[in-house]
This record gives sequence, structure tokens and C-alpha cells, in this order.
Amino acid sequence: MARWTYVPCLPVHVTVEPTNLCDQRCPICETGNRTLARPRGSMKLAAYYRLVDQLSRHAHTLMFYFMGEPFLHPDAYLMIQHAKSRGMFVTACTDGNHVNGEALVRSGIDEVSWQLGGATQSTHKMYRVGGRLDHALANLSAAVAEKRRLGVARPQLRLGLIVMRHNEHEIEDFARLAKEVGADAWDIVKPCVRNKAEAERFMPTDPTYWQYDKGLFERTGRLRPLVDLRNSCHWIWHSTVITWDGRVLPCCRDPHGQHAMGNVFEQPLSRIWNNPAYRTYRRTILTAQSRVDICKLCSGFGVPDKRGK
Repeated sequence: MARWTYVPCLPVHVTVEPTNLCDQRCPICETGNRTLARPRGSMKLAAYYRLVDQLSRHAHTLMFYFMGEPFLHPDAYLMIQHAKSRGMFVTACTDGNHVNGEALVRSGIDEVSWQLGGATQSTHKMYRVGGRLDHALANLSAAVAEKRRLGVARPQLRLGLIVMRHNEHEIEDFARLAKEVGADAWDIVKPCVRNKAEAERFMPTDPTYWQYDKGLFERTGRLRPLVDLRNSCHWIWHSTVITWDGRVLPCCRDPHGQHAMGNVFEQPLSRIWNNPAYRTYRRTILTAQSRVDICKLCSGFGVPDKRGK
């Protein structure tokens, strides 16, 4: 783990938010529950092209999503194609309702995760409020068919189940569903919650799927990650997040943009990456991480367990 605040290399992993708009009302997501405390909008295509041209000089991975449904952006497939033309590995996460399967495959994207709220419509809609399971699966099937028609290996099409109290009994059904629809792999995604009320409503009864201390929560109502703060975080030394309006954030645990380090539409990332705000933030992580609000429920200290094939 790095112990300095100046990072000589620019980030190799960059999250770019094409839009923070979403038409589903997922109750834990700040976008879905309408608590997102920053403007809503979408990145302009020309601005995105200029940004990717800069990023591709040092970043090899582009995560094409953040606090919105990326495929609601009208130019999503052009954006992916441009990043691929610059030699970047591109991955995305989606609720699946607005994906054009054929255009997705032709865009050249490397990996896409369809994340469901359940294996049936009745359970799916309890988290993906406003979502249609049949639409999401039909779009995935169209992508699978286009891959087979073109005879290509990419994108890897992953189907994920966000395992929660209302759907934990469906894991075997979900595995069968993933095989039936032709997904390349399937994942069990451990849920993130923000507070006691969300935990009581959504966290599974099986402790296997908890990334928090379940015993402590049952005794005291407190949420604490299984891995305690250690005055360390590898993410902020090699990755960064850029919102639709250009804000540079230290990590994906800052959905509201409270810790913006600068704006890439006002100055290049090369000037922001080691500016005083970023170096001060890294110093706080190294010396007093327990004071950093967005670290307190972070699940990123370890590699999440996955079940799949």
C-alpha cells in the first residue's frame, strides 16, 4: 500500500458517469430514492470524446456507469465505441431495461453486468421498482443472440442477483435462469445499505451475504463493515470517478459529490490528480480514515465473494 500523498502516475481505472438519470426507484440507491444531492443531467458527446482522448493516454479501464442507468444516454453506444477505438477496456453495469442487445454487442464493449432484484417479477420489482424483469431478460437474450450470430467472444454478459431478504430463497432459481437465458456467467451480489432502516428491510437473513458485522447489528443496530478501517485504501491511488458534469471524485462511495477535487471540464485531470485537495484527502486516509464519512460503510476493503461459473 502506498504511503505517500503524491502519485506520479495518473489513474489507470476511471469511472465515467454518462448520466445520473434513471427511471427506476430502487429504494437504497440515491438516484432511485431521489436523495441525490447534485444536479441531474447527461454528459455531452463532444465533451466525452475530448475526455476519453485524454484518459486513454494513461487509463486502461473505463467503468461506464456511476449513479444512473448508462443506457438511458442517447449516445451510449457511440461513447463505448469511442473508448474502444482508443484501446480501453470498457465495462458497464445496468438494470437491463433500456439496453439494445444488438447495438451493445456491436459497440465492442468488453463486459456488462445485468443486475436483477429477483428471479421473478414479484421479487424483482420489490427492489427494481418500476422495472420489468421480462424486458431486462429479453434484452440480454438479444445480446446473447447477436454474439452468437457474429461469432464473437465479447462482451462477457454477466447476470447478477442483488441478494436481499425478499429474494434470498431464489438463488437456485436464479442460477437456472442465468443458464436458460445464455449468460456467460452469473454472480451473487452482496447488498449495500446506508442505515438501520434499510438493513432491517433488505439485508438477507443468511449471514453469508452480509458484508457488515451481522452480530453487532443484531445487538446494537449499528452497521459496521466486516473489514475495519485501517488507514489505507488502494482505490484512491490508482482510480478516480468523473461525473456527468466533470466533477472529479475520489471514489464511488461519494454519490453526492461532496468531495470533488476539481472539474475536468475546467482543467485537465493531470492538474487535478495531485492538487492540494487530493493530496490532503490522501493524507487523511493514511492518518485518520475514521474521520472520512464516505469510508465508514465502505465495502471495498476486500474483494467481494462471488458465486458463479
